[in-house]
Amino acid sequence: MEFRHAIALDPKYVANYIELAAALYHQHKTDDAIAELHRAIELDPKNASAHDDLGLVLSSQGKTDDAVAEYRRAIEILPDYKKAHEHLDKALQAQSAAK
Repeated sequence: MEFRHAIALDPKYVANYIELAAALYHQHKTDDAIAELHRAIELDPKNASAHDDLGLVLSSQGKTDDAVAEYRRAIEILPDYKKAHEHLDKALQAQSAAK
């Protein structure tokens, strides 16, 4: 996978971890995607995109409470992050429907 090569060349470039996570997610390797997103967040805790993407993967696993926390973190970092707001709204609706 080309992102793994890119990470080997520059292990501190956060975008490569996020892109690798997206590729893994599309291959239905959600646990691996989560691990890569956690690595991205370790390198850059204020990366709103990594938190939002982690929320999406967690949501796909039915971990709505954890997803909500990640969306909120993304919005805390970047208050105008439209996609994170949309994802949070959907997750909160899912939580309400589940009750």
